[in-house]
Amino acid sequence: MKQMKKKSNPREPYRFSILVLLLILFPILIFAFQNCGNAVRFTALSSIISKGGLEFGGGNGEGYGGKPDGHYFHFVPGFSCEGKESPANEIHATASGITHVENIGIQCGANGTPLSETVLDQSRYHGHLLGYRDMIFEKMESAPSAIPDELMEAWCFDDPVQKTLEVIHRYNWRLGTTSLQVLGFTPDGTPAARTESGIARLVEQRSVLYQTQNYELKVNKDNLASTSGQYIGSLKTSIQGRSFELNLSCRLGGYLDARLWPARLLADGNIAQFDVFPSQNRLVTLLRKRSLARTLANQPWEGVLVDLNFTTDVSRALTPLQPAFVGVADFQVKPDRSGLLFRSDQESTARTMYRMAHLDLTSSMVQMISSPLLNAAQKVTPDYHLTSDGWVFYRDGRQEEVGTDIEPWIWSMPLNLGQNPPTYQVNHTLPLNGDYEIRGYFIAEKSKRVVYSAVSLDLKEEWFAANYDGSQNVQISREESSKFYNPYLITKLVDGSPGYLLYSVPVDDTNRLRQNLVAAALDGSGVVDLQIQFAFDLQASPDGSAVYLKQVSSDVGLQLGGVVTLSKSYLVTMGTWRKIEVPVLQAARFSPDSRTLIGTSASGQILSVDVTTGQVQNRCAQRAKIVETSPYFDSQMFALEEASGHWNLLRIQGLSCEVVNRIPVPNNWSSVDPTVPLKSRSLKWDLSPNGQSLLLTSRITRLDLLQSESRLLWIPLDGQPAIRVDAPVGSWGVIDRALFHWDSKSVIYWGPQLDPGAKHLFQWKLPQQ
Repeated sequence: MKQMKKKSNPREPYRFSILVLLLILFPILIFAFQNCGNAVRFTALSSIISKGGLEFGGGNGEGYGGKPDGHYFHFVPGFSCEGKESPANEIHATASGITHVENIGIQCGANGTPLSETVLDQSRYHGHLLGYRDMIFEKMESAPSAIPDELMEAWCFDDPVQKTLEVIHRYNWRLGTTSLQVLGFTPDGTPAARTESGIARLVEQRSVLYQTQNYELKVNKDNLASTSGQYIGSLKTSIQGRSFELNLSCRLGGYLDARLWPARLLADGNIAQFDVFPSQNRLVTLLRKRSLARTLANQPWEGVLVDLNFTTDVSRALTPLQPAFVGVADFQVKPDRSGLLFRSDQESTARTMYRMAHLDLTSSMVQMISSPLLNAAQKVTPDYHLTSDGWVFYRDGRQEEVGTDIEPWIWSMPLNLGQNPPTYQVNHTLPLNGDYEIRGYFIAEKSKRVVYSAVSLDLKEEWFAANYDGSQNVQISREESSKFYNPYLITKLVDGSPGYLLYSVPVDDTNRLRQNLVAAALDGSGVVDLQIQFAFDLQASPDGSAVYLKQVSSDVGLQLGGVVTLSKSYLVTMGTWRKIEVPVLQAARFSPDSRTLIGTSASGQILSVDVTTGQVQNRCAQRAKIVETSPYFDSQMFALEEASGHWNLLRIQGLSCEVVNRIPVPNNWSSVDPTVPLKSRSLKWDLSPNGQSLLLTSRITRLDLLQSESRLLWIPLDGQPAIRVDAPVGSWGVIDRALFHWDSKSVIYWGPQLDPGAKHLFQWKLPQQ
């Protein structure tokens, strides 16, 4: 420890009050906590302590004043790297600079990032403690071969800068014992420390409590401190029959690390995608990382597919870097769950040259399935698609061998035919010179057709349809159809029998804002103008027999009118169709049998529409204000009702609704404040496989701040209290996807929770029911 400095005649009376109390009076404190009404702020303690004859004395020690020097490690219990226990993060401080190293499950030292000393939080009393973001680092000569038994679990201080008082809790995760160390100065300015053991430790869903005969410290993860990664801790003690309380800033580590509590960090690093395999009890993630060569060349992140076995808790790389391909850009799982397709660089070049590859999850063999490329402009585009019967569709520009202005074509391959299946050209042949382009495509699985858009040299967009292998290629739109730059262009595939493409066209060339909705049969049998203007927000029924849409009325300005179009019985003849006027519905959803449309009206009522007769019914007339309805879960449907100070979760039963739970309204979940410019609030629902609970994800995007915030709630259907699942380090926590584990005993969620720049994957175990 470096020599401590002293100053003459200093006095910071309130800052040292608690220090004197804890370091000097610890042996004589009385455990007699008073109720909240008798508690006072700790700033009033100085006069009480002075009257008791305990003056501060002369001298103010400044503590440790050195710079970070050496190796510091952040430990997470159970973390392994390259098959052995390892620190999860490291900080290396030398004369040449400070570097933060983030280890990942398959590679130690994956990323090394230079750090400024200003972003580190350092203990005032000694040089072995560092804080960075949400992590606590401890200094050691070198990384140990195993995770230490005793880890720092809480590091608290009275002031983030001065740190006159520091409280450190250590927890031995093998023995289950806790120790306490209080660091501060004695009245004459001498650094001092006091250590106690036998601490009572209670970890709850959102808080941790430490208690001795003399004091109590509670840290609640809902109470964020002013610095990201820190939480407010409430320290209570009593003296002379009165209780005192002080708020501290605390970092949490060990088993209370944000990566473990309350959720377990399944995959460390920047996770780009994930998918689960119930029958195999496994999870596959796409982990983003950047190699040194890529970093120097300023190239995109490389990706590695990682397999995690839920039974053995062992992870392994499925796609190590090899000469055949470099990294993984994205992936899609095959319908039979036997493997997956992914895009990969053909080789390590200055520009990406993405090709399609197939990974067999049984044998772990990787096979490239698209043709070799000559330059990056020929690359496979991200819009590849897998059908339920084993066909893969993708676009690349292999047909053009030179130049950078290469337009991709659509190719197909029947993977279900075994080894070396044929490749088919789906679209009709376009001129290779100029800007003739295949702009996009739909897959109509029920009709076994591919619908694609071709743009000609004069920017006219036309629609074509073909079989999966490119046969029976016909134009399905009229030649005078809309152009791609039209601001009100609508395209919607209705996949039924025979299947239709709905798109909008200008009514005349003089008024481009007037649009009519047109239906084109996918078999090329004809086109019919539905004479519906300004249609938007189209929703098709599961069997393709009906379409719900909203319409801007040209007669009464911008008022909306709801319309249902029946296609199966009427468009087959391409001569007539039927329109039923219905109320405007928010989040309109068709029933699984395609007979009923249900949604929420502007007044907050749940309305259902019989798509055959047009009859409208109020499904829950006795309820007050419906926020949103859920999707159909088989035949079940749920809704949220806004009530006084809470929400009611309703189960829709026929024409009535049953309250199955009450949910306290979290911040930003109630009615939108009109003074705050909010872009949107979206809700995502998921029903557990055993049908006993719901997951509800709320995401609010603020237009003015260009940021989003998510909250994830687990809601039992038997009336047990709902629990907020996610535990972001800062207010910026976002959840991009959340789902139940297939055994209904845990929740898996994904998104930036620890760092706004990286997405992590978590598992949260449900309470015992």
